[in-house]
Amino acid sequence: MHPWLRHLAISLAQEAKLFEFDSSGTPSARSYGCQRECLVLGGENSNVENLLTVFNVSEQYLDLNPDWLSKLKKVEVLQLGAWHCSPRHHIEVEKEEVLRGLRALKHLKYLSLRGISLITTIPASIGELLSLEILDLRRCHNLEELPSEIGSLTRLTHLDVSDCPFIESMPKELQNLTHLQVLKGFVIGNSKTSCKIDDLANLKELRRLGIVIGNEAVAREGEFTKLKDVEKLHSLTIWWGTTSLKLAAMDNLTFPPSLEKLDLRGTPHANPPKELKPGTLQKLKKLYIRGGKLTRLDDGGTDQQWNVEILRLKYLNDFKLNRQQLLLTFPRLCFLDVKCDKGVEYKEDKVLKSSSEIENYCKEKVVEKNAMPAENHNSEERKSLKKDNLGEEALVNKGKGKEVAFKTEIEQEASTS
Repeated sequence: MHPWLRHLAISLAQEAKLFEFDSSGTPSARSYGCQRECLVLGGENSNVENLLTVFNVSEQYLDLNPDWLSKLKKVEVLQLGAWHCSPRHHIEVEKEEVLRGLRALKHLKYLSLRGISLITTIPASIGELLSLEILDLRRCHNLEELPSEIGSLTRLTHLDVSDCPFIESMPKELQNLTHLQVLKGFVIGNSKTSCKIDDLANLKELRRLGIVIGNEAVAREGEFTKLKDVEKLHSLTIWWGTTSLKLAAMDNLTFPPSLEKLDLRGTPHANPPKELKPGTLQKLKKLYIRGGKLTRLDDGGTDQQWNVEILRLKYLNDFKLNRQQLLLTFPRLCFLDVKCDKGVEYKEDKVLKSSSEIENYCKEKVVEKNAMPAENHNSEERKSLKKDNLGEEALVNKGKGKEVAFKTEIEQEASTS
């Protein structure tokens, strides 16, 4: 952040009595005249009964007493996890028992445990936080499961369990969260009693969904066809963590007609899903395809044009990019991010941020393709003429001891052509 903007933000925060700041502009652990407090390294935290917000600024080792948490009777926002984007900011709990004190926070609306290590389970008492609206568990790398009691959080609108590699399934009770708008990290599990995609059709307010298909996934036949029934879904991310074609099940993959953003990661098939075509996704504005075996992306044989404005094609080693066709199929592009290593042929690595840049990029390919055969033809003619000249010179100099030398030169020239 620019220093002037930071100074302005601090001044406004002080005027609004959001936090206390020390002379360097760092939030202070002590709060005088405000109902918000920060957890800072080496800080002393007191007067917790009237706090509305607790924010972890720099505390890396959360050795909190459950009794301390239970005193936060009025707190509405509890940010114990990381707020930095950098993985260098490591946070861990000394004891999981610290989370037992959460059951007393009846007014809690926002809870973040993002990036906290050594949390393997969430206590069942979390089901008592009936006011909770946002639960952020992203990057809790040791988390193994969600309790079934999470289904009691009927006011929950945002649930993020992405980047939690040990979670193998979702509790069936997830289908009870009828106010849920954002669900990230939904794992298709192998348990018969776990929540399935067709259960998500009950979540009528769901706008953003992230799905993980792991090695242990068991998908029922036709399960992926139910995605189209999540009618208000605007953003969908699917990540394949398996190379099994049986588990991949892309043939019956369908998309809601209201979809505006689609992000496919690690696609296991060379061909795109049948429903990935302009006629099905007329409202799609953002299309991201990152990693996997996909080799092409077309109009599905319909000659229709995409309405996509932002296209990202990254880490696709086998993808065949036709620039001329790209411009015809995606005429409304205003942002293009291409990073496709095509091995022997060429490497694409471009970020284009305007329609004019994209148009020039596509035209360059056309010129290059039209120019290459002519260049090759002229090159071959020059080599042929040179060989003929060398042969004639060899005959002229025959008998003068130079024939062998010129013959050798002709062979060398031919071997390099």
